[in-house]
Amino acid sequence: MIRQSKGKMFLADERGLNETEWFRGQNTFNFGRYFSEHKLPFGALYVVNDDTLDGRGSLRTISEEDSYVILLPVIGAIAYKDSLGNENLIAAGQIQVLDLAKDAIIEITNPFKEELVNFLQVWIRTDKVKETATPNLLTYDVNKYLDSLIRIFPENSSSSSLPFAVSIGKFSGRGETTYKLSNENSGLFRRSF
Repeated sequence: MIRQSKGKMFLADERGLNETEWFRGQNTFNFGRYFSEHKLPFGALYVVNDDTLDGRGSLRTISEEDSYVILLPVIGAIAYKDSLGNENLIAAGQIQVLDLAKDAIIEITNPFKEELVNFLQVWIRTDKVKETATPNLLTYDVNKYLDSLIRIFPENSSSSSLPFAVSIGKFSGRGETTYKLSNENSGLFRRSF
């Protein structure tokens, strides 16, 4: 028999909120001014933010720990740059994976004049950050494989030095799938919108 584990769904109205006139951040875990004793990190995963920037708005963040950072635009596109000299334009349907050392500065900007952009920030602690970060930009199409998970990163887990995998999916009302963990010590974090 297949061993199954119960999951915890993080509903939108249970997330923390950091908001200004030009920015809204919904935080799954403690972040910024938001703190709840029930919103502690999930292992090495310590930031899952659903952020919205107003036209020409900009968000600047300092990496508090050596981290892998995943940027995933949901609506629109974001301009990204960091203190290591990396910069890129990332559109919905793309995912940017970075490895940043402690105290690295990242800036995310809405390149549009009047439209809102919505994106996810995911931060995972690591002790394996390289001296010079090389951003990985990958493309995916969730509409092509409805009700299933698409492995985005790493594309070939046997050749990857990353301690995690990223899969994404789009599900109809009650669509479901099965995900097999690579080993019993692994964890799975699932985020719904």
